[in-house]
Amino acid sequence: MKAVYREMCPNCWGRISDERLVMRNPCEECLDEPVHADSYFQLVSAVRNALKLRGTLKEWEKIYQLENQTREIEEFFKKATGFTFWSAQRTWVKRLLKGRSFSIIAPTGMGKSTFGAFMAVWHALKGKKSYIVVPTTPLVIQTVRKIEGIMENANADVRLAYYHGNLRKKEKEEMLERIKNEDYDILVTSAQWLARNYEEVLKGRHFDFIFVDDVDAFLKASKNIDRSLYLLGFTDEIIQKAWEIIRLKKQMSRYLNGNSEDRNEKLNGLNREIEKLQREIEKFKRKNKIGIMIIASATGSARGDRIKLYRELLGFEVGSGRSALRNVVDSYLKPTKDIKEHVEELLTRLGKGGLIFVPVDQGLGYAEELANYLSEKGFKIELVSSKNKKALEKFENGEADYLIGSATYYGSLVRGIDLPHLIRYAVFTGVPKFRFSIDLERPTIYRALGLLSEIMDFLSEEDRRQAEKLHARLRRLIRNIPQFELLKIEEALAEGLPIENEFHNHVLGVFRELVEFLRRVLRDEEVLRKLAEDPFISLVKEEGKWYIEIPDVRTYIQATGRTSRLFAGGITKGLSVLIVDNEKVFNGLVRQMRWRFQEFKMVPFEELDLDEILRQIDEDREKVRLVMEGKISAKVKDLVRSALMIVESPNKARTIANFFGQPSKTRIGDLVAYEISVGDRMLTILASGGHMFDLVTNEGYHGVLIQNEGDMLKFIPVYDTLKRCRDCGHQFVDWEKKGVCPRCGSTNVRDALENVIAMREIAQEVDEILIATDPDTEGEKIAWDIRNVLAPYTPNIKRIEFHEVTRPAIMKAIQEARDVNENRVNAQIVRRIEDRWIGFELSQELQRVFESYNLSAGRVQTPVLGWIIERYKEFTESEVYFLGLTLENGLQVTIELGKDGKDVEPPEYVTVEEVQLEERELNPAPPYTTDAMLKDASTFLKLSAPETMRLAQDLFEAGLCVTPDTLVSLADGRIMEIKDAVEKSEGNLLSVNGLKPKEAKALKFWEIDWNGPLKVIKLKNGHEIKATPDHGLLVMREGKLGWVSAKNVREGDYVAFAYNTGHRGRDEYTLLKLMIKLGITDVMVELDEEYFNEKVAPIVRERISTSTKYKYLRRRVLPLYLLQEWGLDDYEAHVKSLYRQRAGSKPIPNFKLDGRFWYVFGLVLGDGTLRDSKVLISQTPLKDVKSVLEDVFPFLRVFETTNQVGFSNSIIAEVFRRLGARKGKLHPLVFGLREEYINAMIAGYFDTDGTFSILNDRKGPNFRGILTSKRGDVLRMLSVYLYQIGIMNYLRRDERTGVWDLIISNRSLEKFREKIYPYLRIRRAQFDEAYSVYRASRRAFEGDLLPVAPVFGKLKFKNGTKNRILKETGIDVWNWLKRPEGEIPRDKLSKVLEYAEESPEKEFLKSLVEAGVTWVKVKGVEEELYTGKLYDFTTTTENFLSNGAVSHNCTYHRTDSTHVSNTGIEVAKEYITQELGEKYFKPRPWGEEGAHEAIRPTRPIDTGRLMQLIRDGIIQLPRNLTRNHYRLYDMIFRRFMTSQMTPAKILYEKAVINAGVGKAELEGYVEIIEDGWTRLRSPPLRELPKLEKGMKLKVVEAKKWKAPKVSLYTQGDIIALMKERKIGRPSTYAKIVETLMRRGYVVETKGRKKLLPTEKGIKVYHYLVSKYRDLVSEERTRELEEIMDRIEEGIEDYIKVLGELYSEIQRYVSG
Repeated sequence: MKAVYREMCPNCWGRISDERLVMRNPCEECLDEPVHADSYFQLVSAVRNALKLRGTLKEWEKIYQLENQTREIEEFFKKATGFTFWSAQRTWVKRLLKGRSFSIIAPTGMGKSTFGAFMAVWHALKGKKSYIVVPTTPLVIQTVRKIEGIMENANADVRLAYYHGNLRKKEKEEMLERIKNEDYDILVTSAQWLARNYEEVLKGRHFDFIFVDDVDAFLKASKNIDRSLYLLGFTDEIIQKAWEIIRLKKQMSRYLNGNSEDRNEKLNGLNREIEKLQREIEKFKRKNKIGIMIIASATGSARGDRIKLYRELLGFEVGSGRSALRNVVDSYLKPTKDIKEHVEELLTRLGKGGLIFVPVDQGLGYAEELANYLSEKGFKIELVSSKNKKALEKFENGEADYLIGSATYYGSLVRGIDLPHLIRYAVFTGVPKFRFSIDLERPTIYRALGLLSEIMDFLSEEDRRQAEKLHARLRRLIRNIPQFELLKIEEALAEGLPIENEFHNHVLGVFRELVEFLRRVLRDEEVLRKLAEDPFISLVKEEGKWYIEIPDVRTYIQATGRTSRLFAGGITKGLSVLIVDNEKVFNGLVRQMRWRFQEFKMVPFEELDLDEILRQIDEDREKVRLVMEGKISAKVKDLVRSALMIVESPNKARTIANFFGQPSKTRIGDLVAYEISVGDRMLTILASGGHMFDLVTNEGYHGVLIQNEGDMLKFIPVYDTLKRCRDCGHQFVDWEKKGVCPRCGSTNVRDALENVIAMREIAQEVDEILIATDPDTEGEKIAWDIRNVLAPYTPNIKRIEFHEVTRPAIMKAIQEARDVNENRVNAQIVRRIEDRWIGFELSQELQRVFESYNLSAGRVQTPVLGWIIERYKEFTESEVYFLGLTLENGLQVTIELGKDGKDVEPPEYVTVEEVQLEERELNPAPPYTTDAMLKDASTFLKLSAPETMRLAQDLFEAGLCVTPDTLVSLADGRIMEIKDAVEKSEGNLLSVNGLKPKEAKALKFWEIDWNGPLKVIKLKNGHEIKATPDHGLLVMREGKLGWVSAKNVREGDYVAFAYNTGHRGRDEYTLLKLMIKLGITDVMVELDEEYFNEKVAPIVRERISTSTKYKYLRRRVLPLYLLQEWGLDDYEAHVKSLYRQRAGSKPIPNFKLDGRFWYVFGLVLGDGTLRDSKVLISQTPLKDVKSVLEDVFPFLRVFETTNQVGFSNSIIAEVFRRLGARKGKLHPLVFGLREEYINAMIAGYFDTDGTFSILNDRKGPNFRGILTSKRGDVLRMLSVYLYQIGIMNYLRRDERTGVWDLIISNRSLEKFREKIYPYLRIRRAQFDEAYSVYRASRRAFEGDLLPVAPVFGKLKFKNGTKNRILKETGIDVWNWLKRPEGEIPRDKLSKVLEYAEESPEKEFLKSLVEAGVTWVKVKGVEEELYTGKLYDFTTTTENFLSNGAVSHNCTYHRTDSTHVSNTGIEVAKEYITQELGEKYFKPRPWGEEGAHEAIRPTRPIDTGRLMQLIRDGIIQLPRNLTRNHYRLYDMIFRRFMTSQMTPAKILYEKAVINAGVGKAELEGYVEIIEDGWTRLRSPPLRELPKLEKGMKLKVVEAKKWKAPKVSLYTQGDIIALMKERKIGRPSTYAKIVETLMRRGYVVETKGRKKLLPTEKGIKVYHYLVSKYRDLVSEERTRELEEIMDRIEEGIEDYIKVLGELYSEIQRYVSG
């Protein structure tokens, strides 16, 4: 059991555990033991029986009855039809059983008609009357036959009446009499018959079930809506009430979109009126027997206000079956011969089932000509026209194989044909287009709107504004006018006639105004010139007349849609072949198709895999045929599943639904469900509204039950639904009085329980639930809650997630459905409980102390408040005088005068003292992450963080590293360059955790191309780190610890450096093993006789066919590489000798390489020479070196020359060479050796290239231990290693000679004596002599210094303790206190801390004393340009050691990614190449691929175009976008597009201006040489005039002012800091800032939007840090964020973490 939910038991509505809910069982009060079963129905039945037996059966009976009745009806259906229900049909049955009316908009083959007929029979057997309304006489006959077949199969005695035109006169009279006398159980007629005969025959009748098949035919007579409502049992009075609700809702929508002062008052008043009317309607429905209605259609177009009566009275809206899904392969062909010949060739290759579309400019005459041509060639083809009405019929019955007709939107071939089993492909003889003369003869409304949209970009500013107004007005006016009425308006304009309908006459006036406007602007030569130059519009002159041609995209979509239709089981595949007759219009068509369909691609026909495409097309047609014949169900189970998709917001639900056509809508309680078909699923989309549950406040410890389980505490959160008062806005969980707001006493309270009930209602109807809440931990927790509370109501629940709201992303997510991620849920549970515990405890304390209930505290908001207070303090203390000078060349310069600049006089002239001019390449910034977007929105748009997040959410719903030579430390002790570590995927790294050494796993390896600035952090110990500006380092500044980006590290900071971590290497080698490791396998291995004869000889005889085998057998030898290849692994113990096959090579034994060997390697490393097989060492005294070599290699002859000692052996020489003894890199395996071996090697190195001496300075003799070498790379490695074993050292480079020194710190002298000294031989006496002189005059001060004096000063000691410390330890702490910025010896600090009183400062200092890091001062920070690869890791500890320093890894958190997918790159490519030119495109994936991408647009549409497409209705959004939406979109769009553009090249200028009273440094650019990405965004530098050194410039204006040097933070700055310091998360950044402002702790200045702490905020902060410092410290907050991440990764146990948090809080509470 992980949690308890109140009021969620599916039986008693009492409290229940998550465990029971997931098991689909009621609570323990209802059922003491859970019930298990194999299937869902068996489980429901078993639970019901168990509850009945126990006497606790309540609400579960409803679940059982619904499932049981559905099964009974399904059995009857099987008897009546021979089939079982499909999933969707099962859903429809359940809705009917619940008494719900609804709309079915479902594709061909879904069995709608059969379902209606069957349910009418079922109702009849229950004694109820049904009425089926179909569009035509043939369908009346077909339906009657269907019903008769069902009656016969089921042995059902049902009275059936029907009426149609094919009845004989006598039959008509008899049937009419029966209908009048109600002598029927089922009535079947056409919609037309209903319209004509209602008054005389059906008025006053009542039906229990009405089934309307084909909504379009039914709505041709709009009064049929009223008639159907009367037949269901509604009265005139109730229908009028529904009309009044429709009127009031229209009024509401006007107020919602307006800004009137009394807006809220009016809306509340309208709401009250609507609710009153709704209550009256519901009361009527309860008291009267109202029938059920189903409206079914494959396609539908329900428009106008009257259809809304169904919404208000029956709770559903009729959708449109027009699907936005396409499964068409779009291809094009550029003609190389006559188009007729191309068409003939295509029909021959593609086969039957083709539609041929002729564009309007080619005309119907050309269509006739082409039809005749093809007929003569033997093709069975029919021309679809008004003259040939039988053409479609002939095609359907097989008399014709092809149809040809005009490519016009309302043409019969484009819209009037739905034959998915026959139509396979479409051929266009030219691009579908609109063609206008610029005089606009006989314009249509939609064409005129389309033309206006296309030319808007070419108009003057004034004309454009007028055009936008006209476009918006006309589109708004025609929104609900049916097509046939629009035709009348167009006719009236052409004939110059008025219209009787007053509203339509107004529309005519606006249409006339628009047409006259178009005629005027199209006579403008400048507009025509721009049109002629446009690559997407064609302007042609024929017979002295100008014509404009633009793509007719709607026709192309509709026409190609004939080849790809929804059916029960998917979307048929289709093919389109477009012959390009106009390149410009073709380009326009492709561009506009991409705007509408992200996934759209137009492919050259010749590149298609035609055989495969045709195979798939034919496979789909066969499926459709089987479905239509009713045979598929025997072969395929549940082609179409019913599913419920749950998202968080209504906007998102609406957006997703609109992706797939115009959805049907059903209202369940307060929720609106959208229903659409996606081929293999009937999808109902519902919005949960976000969080529905929260912790209770009146149970357990702040909503968490705590139980003892053995040695552990178990924590069980208790959840209840969230409530919100509609009047005062108060949100709460627990009722004080049921139904009443505890704050204002209102009863107008919205309880999320209503959402749960509505969701459970729909969950019962479907076969699966897809939970699509947001893809983060919060979204996962919401998904978990939904999964739990819905589990008893449905058999299948899955989690889906998508990171962009686009149709392809959603379809992909459905295919990749998964289970809820429990680790993510655990992390969110802990996060919420931790927020609650700390928030409640600290908030209650604040409210008590400050006597105010509007105070709160939180773990994250407190340090953030501290930053704002600290910055304000710096701001107030940094006021200085500034002098602003405007120079004669327009340049403006600001001089800082300091605090005493009041009386400084401005100069008459300034001098240009220095000028640096150079060409520089400027790379674009990466695309936005959440924090970067919030910062820029704050800086440039002056938007608050919460506002930006809200805008970004609306837009979403509408649709770091180091250089390759950096050294990294591995967990096994090895040290290697990061480039090698990344390329070899070295998975185990050394890192720190809690400042102590820890092994880290590398989760990801990063290699990034970089061309830009790097920060060079130079440390006092001679090391430096070159990193990208955002790369994080662990830094101590003024006694405070935190992660700081390289760009923010400054001189005087201290960087954490691995120290005394211990050495983890354990490797030992024999010569043979080392050779194998180094890849030296061209060596002969001699083996002992017994082993060779038994194991090796048989293989030699079998595998070697050349004469060489006899040599091997005779000498019992084999090359090492063969031993390796043959997998012999036990031979080493039997090796007698090793040798190379070359003259003079002598065998040597295989021996263990101990410390003596590695000492010799150190000698060679320092002063050796490798010459072929010779190893020579030039070190005196030579006899000492000779003695060492003879000791280590007794089997070799060691020789001595005048100045060298050496030996000759090619194997050992090669080993030394590969280890990197004289050149190349030092092999990483060296640092994987046992510590004593490495120390011996370093001693050997010191014995050759080292020196120990005494240097006398003012303090006396000073010890100097120095290792000197030109190999800086080797010394850097040794330096890092020495630090890790506790020996501090410094690196120094002589810039003149290039020689490096490694200097041993005297503070580590004793450690050096312990670790390295024992292995010294040649320089031992030198060391002893220097050491004795040094120690004679100097005490030993061992250990490092910690820069913690600021923290030490805050320690508390009891009176007299400092004297006691001095007396007992000899440590004078007063000296430390005198130097508040000083450093303190670690070993002494450790002793002093034992005397200090307990405090957060003491704990912090203890952690530093015990840490595996020391702190090295930053000597300087520089910047250099770098082009090349950069490398990084992502690790389990989120850090690693780079050049000894603790580096943050390249993290990836949700929206913190800068990665751009291939899809994103394609979006950029399309926009940049079309709008700017191909030369500007440079693809960059940026960060590493992960679950999330950077923030980017989903389509290649800039802001101007987006506004146009929304205005045109091409892009439909769930809400109107404001100016700020567009501003934010523009910022995101430009940042993303520039990230995929070529670098810019500028003439960079840096200058120093000397004004006499002070100097100013200027930096900027003189000119842009190559614009690159700056085409879309300005460069981040100021533009400067070209300056020359020595230039004197006159001051033309001077101004002096006083202002702070330090600027206050903005919201964007705070969010950037939160990311940098790793507290908070992308999803909470904005909320934290918002909370601080809402509580009145912080205010924002007007204009510049700077953050100021209030007096209240300062008092609260100081109180919290004085009493609860550790609880709310930045360090602890950051640590907890890391713990949450580990829970999310499944590394940390969430219950254990809760236990630790509870103990931590209790210490403070009890204290």
